[in-house]
Amino acid sequence: MVTGDDVELPKPHPEGINKALEELGVSNIEAIFLGDSDADILAGKQANVHTIGVHWLSNHQTIEFSIQPDEVYSSINDFLLSLLKTKMQC
Repeated sequence: MVTGDDVELPKPHPEGINKALEELGVSNIEAIFLGDSDADILAGKQANVHTIGVHWLSNHQTIEFSIQPDEVYSSINDFLLSLLKTKMQC
């Protein structure tokens, strides 16, 4: 887990995402980043990670993203179904 206390530059800077990828030994093309705010999406884009905007949180921060994520889900079930479909295609 990487938190704001673990980085010098907060989102939308990609430092936290890059640090997490490094610690996990995962490349940016092997990862996805979920976020509920423009700062989240921008951080993911700057880290060259597939970004997913989420609107299933009761207090999500962004009604409409000004920076377009690669995908948007309003239900965790829809997101999980998408993951299952992707896994089945691999």
